[in-house]
Amino acid sequence: MLCENLKKLREERGLTKKQMSDLIGIPYTTYVGYETLVREPKKEQVDKIAEALNVPSAYILGLTDARSYTGWDGIEVTTHEIDMILAFRKADEVDKRAIERILKIQ
Repeated sequence: MLCENLKKLREERGLTKKQMSDLIGIPYTTYVGYETLVREPKKEQVDKIAEALNVPSAYILGLTDARSYTGWDGIEVTTHEIDMILAFRKADEVDKRAIERILKIQ
Protein backbone atom coordinates (compact mmCIF):
# COMPACT_ATOMS: atom_id res chain seq x y z
CA MET A 1 0.00 0.00 0.00
CA LEU A 2 2.83 2.41 0.88
CA CYS A 3 4.50 2.17 -2.51
CA GLU A 4 1.21 2.57 -4.42
CA ASN A 5 0.21 5.61 -2.37
CA LEU A 6 3.60 7.27 -2.76
CA LYS A 7 3.56 6.81 -6.50
CA LYS A 8 -0.06 7.94 -6.86
CA LEU A 9 0.45 11.08 -4.75
CA ARG A 10 3.71 11.97 -6.53
CA GLU A 11 2.17 11.54 -9.97
CA GLU A 12 -0.96 13.51 -8.99
CA ARG A 13 1.33 16.41 -8.20
CA GLY A 14 3.22 16.04 -11.46
CA LEU A 15 6.53 15.30 -9.74
CA THR A 16 9.29 13.03 -10.97
CA LYS A 17 10.99 10.66 -8.54
CA LYS A 18 14.02 12.96 -8.60
CA GLN A 19 11.91 16.02 -7.79
CA MET A 20 10.23 14.13 -4.95
CA SER A 21 13.55 13.00 -3.48
CA ASP A 22 14.85 16.59 -3.67
CA LEU A 23 11.65 17.92 -2.09
CA ILE A 24 12.06 15.72 0.99
CA GLY A 25 15.85 15.91 1.08
CA ILE A 26 16.83 12.30 0.54
CA PRO A 27 18.92 10.56 -2.13
CA TYR A 28 17.08 9.62 -5.33
CA THR A 29 17.91 5.93 -4.87
CA THR A 30 16.44 5.96 -1.37
CA TYR A 31 13.16 7.40 -2.61
CA VAL A 32 13.00 4.94 -5.51
CA GLY A 33 13.47 2.19 -2.93
CA TYR A 34 10.40 3.42 -1.06
CA GLU A 35 8.26 3.32 -4.19
CA THR A 36 9.48 -0.15 -5.15
CA LEU A 37 9.36 -1.65 -1.63
CA VAL A 38 13.10 -2.30 -1.68
CA ARG A 39 13.39 0.05 1.32
CA GLU A 40 10.97 0.91 4.08
CA PRO A 41 10.98 4.50 5.32
CA LYS A 42 11.30 5.24 9.01
CA LYS A 43 8.48 7.12 10.73
CA GLU A 44 10.37 10.40 10.46
CA GLN A 45 10.66 9.97 6.69
CA VAL A 46 6.98 9.08 6.32
CA ASP A 47 6.11 12.21 8.31
CA LYS A 48 8.40 14.33 6.11
CA ILE A 49 6.83 12.91 2.94
CA ALA A 50 3.34 13.47 4.35
CA GLU A 51 4.16 17.07 5.17
CA ALA A 52 5.59 17.68 1.69
CA LEU A 53 2.49 16.18 0.06
CA ASN A 54 0.11 17.73 2.61
CA VAL A 55 -1.58 14.45 3.51
CA PRO A 56 -1.71 12.52 6.79
CA SER A 57 1.03 9.96 7.39
CA ALA A 58 -1.74 7.43 8.00
CA TYR A 59 -2.94 7.95 4.42
CA ILE A 60 0.50 7.24 2.98
CA LEU A 61 0.73 4.08 5.10
CA GLY A 62 -2.71 2.93 3.97
CA LEU A 63 -4.22 3.16 7.45
CA THR A 64 -6.95 5.60 6.36
CA ASP A 65 -8.63 6.77 3.19
CA ALA A 66 -8.79 10.33 4.49
CA ARG A 67 -6.40 12.59 2.58
CA SER A 68 -6.75 15.40 5.08
CA TYR A 69 -7.62 15.85 8.70
CA THR A 70 -10.94 17.50 9.25
CA GLY A 71 -11.40 19.40 12.45
CA TRP A 72 -14.39 21.31 13.70
CA ASP A 73 -16.81 22.71 11.10
CA GLY A 74 -14.97 20.87 8.30
CA ILE A 75 -11.76 22.92 8.61
CA GLU A 76 -8.83 20.98 7.15
CA VAL A 77 -5.79 20.66 9.40
CA THR A 78 -2.33 19.88 8.03
CA THR A 79 0.08 17.47 9.67
CA HIS A 80 2.31 20.42 10.56
CA GLU A 81 -0.59 22.10 12.37
CA ILE A 82 -1.27 18.89 14.27
CA ASP A 83 2.39 18.73 15.27
CA MET A 84 2.14 22.30 16.57
CA ILE A 85 -0.97 21.44 18.59
CA LEU A 86 0.77 18.42 20.12
CA ALA A 87 3.84 20.51 20.96
CA PHE A 88 1.62 23.16 22.55
CA ARG A 89 -0.05 20.52 24.70
CA LYS A 90 3.36 19.35 25.95
CA ALA A 91 4.57 22.88 26.73
CA ASP A 92 4.63 24.18 30.30
CA GLU A 93 2.19 26.92 31.34
CA VAL A 94 4.71 29.74 30.88
CA ASP A 95 5.42 28.72 27.29
CA LYS A 96 1.71 28.25 26.58
CA ARG A 97 0.97 31.79 27.76
CA ALA A 98 3.82 33.17 25.64
CA ILE A 99 2.46 31.38 22.56
CA GLU A 100 -1.02 32.68 23.27
CA ARG A 101 0.34 36.24 23.52
CA ILE A 102 2.21 35.89 20.22
CA LEU A 103 -0.92 34.56 18.52
CA LYS A 104 -3.09 37.12 20.31
CA ILE A 105 -5.33 34.44 21.83
CA GLN A 106 -7.11 35.61 24.94
